[in-house]
Amino acid sequence: MKYLDKYWNYYVGIFVIFMFVKPALSFLLLGLMIFLKSLDYFIFLKNIKKNGAYTEGKIISYKADNDGHKQPYIQYKTKEGESFVEKPFYYASTDLSIFKTYNDKIDQKTAIIYDKNIPKRIAIESEANFNNFSLIFMFLIGILFCLISVLSLLGYIEMNL
Repeated sequence: MKYLDKYWNYYVGIFVIFMFVKPALSFLLLGLMIFLKSLDYFIFLKNIKKNGAYTEGKIISYKADNDGHKQPYIQYKTKEGESFVEKPFYYASTDLSIFKTYNDKIDQKTAIIYDKNIPKRIAIESEANFNNFSLIFMFLIGILFCLISVLSLLGYIEMNL
């Protein structure tokens, strides 16, 4: 879903305009974006589990994103012999990751799955259940936002922000 990333500034601009004109439309746009992004990640994880190649990698570091949530960087080799250092394509972290150091996990081996066509896209095999749970949660939040906005547009509920 590169179009979500490619046109991000336009989505934000339309969202802001809708907030002032018709808030229900901004909720619909937000719900659709969350829904589509979670669906994209879910399809990726399903396909990589079904068609990906399994290998073992080593966690070399954890780096914080803009919010302070830490993500692992994993060094691994593909079956073709190519070597990479990548973070997982989708990685769900909790607010506890802001405070944890993860020093005990550095240099540990972990099983990963990589996309055969794009070997830089990886998933940690042991994180599959938590990733699926977080995606289902995101999926439901997106549907909830869409439902609230549609109910508002149909006049069943009133949204005043």
